[in-house]
Amino acid sequence: MVDLTMMHRLLDALPTHTRLLLIGDPDQLPSVEAGNVLADLCRRHPGFSARFSALAKKLLAVDLPVTKKQHSLKDAMCYFDTSYRFSRDRGIGQLADKIHSGESQLASSEDDEVSVFNLDFLATDKLRAEITSYYFEYEALLQDSQSDASALLSNFESTRILCPVRDGDLGVEGLNNEIEKHLEDRGLKPVDQLFYHGRPVIINRNDYNLGLFNGDVGICVNDPRDNQIKTAFIDATGDVKLYLASRLPPHETCFAMTVHKSQGSEFNHVTLILPDPTSASTEQLLTRELIYTAVTRARHSIAIYANEKTWSEALKRSAKRMSGLSSMLEDSEPTDKQLDLFS
Repeated sequence: MVDLTMMHRLLDALPTHTRLLLIGDPDQLPSVEAGNVLADLCRRHPGFSARFSALAKKLLAVDLPVTKKQHSLKDAMCYFDTSYRFSRDRGIGQLADKIHSGESQLASSEDDEVSVFNLDFLATDKLRAEITSYYFEYEALLQDSQSDASALLSNFESTRILCPVRDGDLGVEGLNNEIEKHLEDRGLKPVDQLFYHGRPVIINRNDYNLGLFNGDVGICVNDPRDNQIKTAFIDATGDVKLYLASRLPPHETCFAMTVHKSQGSEFNHVTLILPDPTSASTEQLLTRELIYTAVTRARHSIAIYANEKTWSEALKRSAKRMSGLSSMLEDSEPTDKQLDLFS
């Protein structure tokens, strides 16, 4: 999700001798700001020179096709075709390939990796029971007084509800509200208490002093040492670190989160709720890239709640960004100095 301005600043800050490696999926959502850098870089495969192809044959015993076309990224791009998150020949992988190719048919898979439900399953009188069922293991941990921060964090990261929009009954805010009301009914959340044992939060703004960054997910826990509610995060070393809730940077509850916020994450199970658009702006959010991003967050299974028309129309809609970057890269051949980096 790097935008043009950020990419320019990154390149400008790097020494000229630096080798920069970019790794990502160009079919996912573009940046919120201007540009779609990774997709533009990968829009046309630049190919390989005879020199580089010979080197690959010598060192790796790999045959690479040689091209004579000019491109600044010739000999600098490769594609990985094996997913270690899910299998390409099973439900999730097959659905991801269909989305990528624009095939609009939506159906449950025979291997139970993909389960499809009509939005009627989320009618007002069924909504709370339906969405809270995906957190039944987490709810059981909350009922166990022996469950510590590490256990809660580990279990919570195994599943997530994703939605493209924030507002409305089927938006992130409405879904989080329904789940918290369910916890209140079960006696697991005090009424009108913002911070409670088991509340998951996602950070919305970087705080370099605390070492917490946009997208970090933590769990509020009751610290038995002083009987205060604190928020537990996994730090860079893999250890659990506790923060006073009052010190957290801007954050929000995240039983449900936007698809945009989920980029870079992966979960054993994903629940994708795709509400029918209620306005032109909402409609523009529902794109093939958004659906592809949501589906590919899942490792083992995904439940999709969507009406077929909304799904098919979204797959016809693509996030278009015109930056001119692709055309600029086709103007020149790589220099001998660039080629020497691979020798």
